[in-house]
Parts: sequence; C-alpha cells; structure tokens
Amino acid sequence: MGRMLKNTLLRSASYAIRVPSSSSAYGPDSPVDGQVRYNATLNKMQYYSIDKWINFAGEGKVLLEKDSFVGDGTTREFGPMLYSYSTGEELSVLVFVGNVFQNPGVAYDLSGDIIRFSSPPNDLQPVIILHGYGSTIIDPTTL
Repeated sequence: MGRMLKNTLLRSASYAIRVPSSSSAYGPDSPVDGQVRYNATLNKMQYYSIDKWINFAGEGKVLLEKDSFVGDGTTREFGPMLYSYSTGEELSVLVFVGNVFQNPGVAYDLSGDIIRFSSPPNDLQPVIILHGYGSTIIDPTTL
C-alpha cells in the first residue's frame, strides 16, 4: 500500500515545489538513480546517477579562458596554465600553434597545469590554449 506525503508549502496556483534539502554530509541512506535534492552546503541542485550525486548544469554562456605562450624552437613544456587537467583530458581544451589546430593526445598531452608538446613549437610561434569547453560553469552576467 502506497503512502502520500502532502507538501504543505505548495499552495493552489503555485508554480514551484520545494525539493528535499540537506548538507553534503546528509542525504538518503540508500540513494537510487533519479533522486533529486538541493545541496545546502554547495547551494546546488543535484540528481543521483550511477553511485554519485551530480550537479545540475545551469543555463547561460560558458566562460572561455585563454592562455598564451610563445615557442622558441626547443621548449616542449609550457605552463602554468589557468586550469589544471588530468592526463586524458586533452579534449577539454583547444590548442593552436601558429594558428594551426593541434591534434589532442597526439601533438600534446596535459599533466596538471602543464601542456607538453610532442615536438617543440617553432621559434616565435604563438601557442594559444582555449579552456572551458568541458565546463558547465556559466557566466552569471548572461542569466
């Protein structure tokens, strides 16, 4: 036999509901895929999927950032960059050397806030790294 829980905060003609809210330390004892909560510690809406709580993404324009370096014909490593990455996250950035797109995982790899090229960029060639393509962090001024 099922149970109903009346939401005492929902009034007639209301266009919103209040979802369960708690700190990061608390939540359901045995969460299941599809559950939704408001994380009061992070001030974020979250849903549960595949053994973890995931933040809902906001709507708006994602902030893109740029790092600029200059090749000298011998240096293969550049940094520190604005963001730090784990090995294998090369698809999270766009890299250009002398206005030529670099193939991720082949022409370069990432380790922390360092980019390492397989061969050094030529002397005086600009190295441009664009960040933010794997992000859901939005610019609050676009809301």
